[in-house]
Amino acid sequence: MPKQRIYGENLRPLCEVLAHFAEHDFGDSEWEVVEAALPGTDIERDAWYSHRLTGRRTFTVQIAAVPDSRDVFVETYGVCGGRGKFLFAGVLHVLRKYRVS
Repeated sequence: MPKQRIYGENLRPLCEVLAHFAEHDFGDSEWEVVEAALPGTDIERDAWYSHRLTGRRTFTVQIAAVPDSRDVFVETYGVCGGRGKFLFAGVLHVLRKYRVS
């Protein structure tokens, strides 16, 4: 999917949804890896962090922080069938518009 800007606090829920689609176990220690990589990213410098979620399916999320903001840009890669693609587009829509807690 093309890059999308989401609220930074929605990044973990995004990773968890992708992990669910991949049938991948995404826990606290893996989130710590993603979180630790964020300071080295910057959308304006085109500096991205890439994180792979592998299970029954494989998805990759690329993340770049927005300077002077808590927001992030994300791009996701992976094979998702028609229904899955539709569901995931809905998830991204929610994560762009609303703060999920």
